[in-house]
Amino acid sequence: MILAFILLIIFIEKCTVINIMSPTVFKKSKYNNYNYIHQGVANNNSEIVRVSDSPYNAIMYNEEENYFIIYGDEKIRKINSKGIQEFSIERNDNVSYANSGTYVFTENMVYDLSDKLITKTKIKKVIQASGEQLKLNKFLKLLSSYYQKANTVIYANVETFGAKNHKVYFKIDHDWIGIYISKIESNRINFHPSGEILKTFPEKRQHLLFLKNPVNNVYSSRSAGNETFSSVSNDLILTKEEEIEYPNNKNIKVAFYQKEKTLGVIAYTGIPTSFRGTAYFNLKINKEEYNFKEMGTNNIGFFNKVKHDISYYVVPNKFRKKTQVSFFKSFPSFKYS
Repeated sequence: MILAFILLIIFIEKCTVINIMSPTVFKKSKYNNYNYIHQGVANNNSEIVRVSDSPYNAIMYNEEENYFIIYGDEKIRKINSKGIQEFSIERNDNVSYANSGTYVFTENMVYDLSDKLITKTKIKKVIQASGEQLKLNKFLKLLSSYYQKANTVIYANVETFGAKNHKVYFKIDHDWIGIYISKIESNRINFHPSGEILKTFPEKRQHLLFLKNPVNNVYSSRSAGNETFSSVSNDLILTKEEEIEYPNNKNIKVAFYQKEKTLGVIAYTGIPTSFRGTAYFNLKINKEEYNFKEMGTNNIGFFNKVKHDISYYVVPNKFRKKTQVSFFKSFPSFKYS
């Protein structure tokens, strides 16, 4: 009789929206003071602050100069080793850059984000490919006329969706020269990493390091952390990340979960299959504890665990003495209550 009662209690808790483990009995009072990550989370020595309103950001690290560049859909930011933003620029139709690089280009200017004091330099000359230059062999010949003289070569083809040109930039001595080729008018010309253009004329520039979420073995690309919602990953060009050791972080575990609403049901029955609610976390990073909450989901069943979409990205072990900065991403699948 007692066993049947216990099983009934477990069934109601695991398979219905009713919280048998009510807040007044099981929920610690301190959870009432937890913030969502986007609201800011702090302890006596450090804090988690929101950098971007969107989780769609590629996060890179300059191991030599000890800073971060965040390439977001709305802004590009430079963050120093203390976690302080030093520079940002809005992304619009004129802004372009190369993945994992330090240069950002506008219509007629270039910013070098590796400079301690970031200023803009005027692009001396822009050549718009036309006529025979729109054919691959002639375009390669045009690139060849500048390539050997250049100490820096960048294919800055990460742009907004409205961009009309592929862009190549050469730095010859102290002058910048751009070559543009129309995406519509050019014939059989692409800038894929394994394509003929990049194989013939590889870039000449510094490549920054990706951070990594060691729990899922995922690097800090634009869509990293979105694995729950998308099976399409970003195409990554890794330089030495696979040869470097990253911290062996543990999974971010839920300390307490409170069901709030039914998320999914069996068709035509109203019987719940999953729930949504608030998950509470007590996360330790470098001996510091951060207390926060985020939305989570839980499928019915005795052994199903609460799922959340928080991922955590860190620099390789060899650079952890240089910076304690790390990054969270959160992909809520629904709006906060």
